[in-house]
Amino acid sequence: RETVHIVNNYEKLIIQNKLRLYDGAIWLSGKFIIDEKYKLLNTYNKSFLILPANLYQEGLYVRQWHYGDKVISATSNNHVKISDIFINNKLSKYEKMIQPIVVDKSGRILWVPGLLHGNIAHNQNSRVKVINWIKL
Repeated sequence: RETVHIVNNYEKLIIQNKLRLYDGAIWLSGKFIIDEKYKLLNTYNKSFLILPANLYQEGLYVRQWHYGDKVISATSNNHVKISDIFINNKLSKYEKMIQPIVVDKSGRILWVPGLLHGNIAHNQNSRVKVINWIKL
């Protein structure tokens, strides 16, 4: 609402492939920084994702939003449509196209950076990865 984006061709923003998440990975609108911790931290900051290190090792990917995407919310344990999250946060069509969606190797949505944490089971004594989303 404070910014005007002029997009000549939306089709050029469509990315067909998902990107394997790694430290320093750059996605259209930001960058991911990954750190390893030995103690579970709690944060409600939606720009951070804390997950078991083994889940990260199995493979995390970044992709664009697809129509019909749903996630189990970490706060309510209910299915939430990603499109509803976008509407509630008043994202424009352009912002929806550049918003990263973080999924595991099976395609389950774990995180919508800056907007929503998915429900991820944690073992209190396991090593964790902390992923920070920095919007550019």
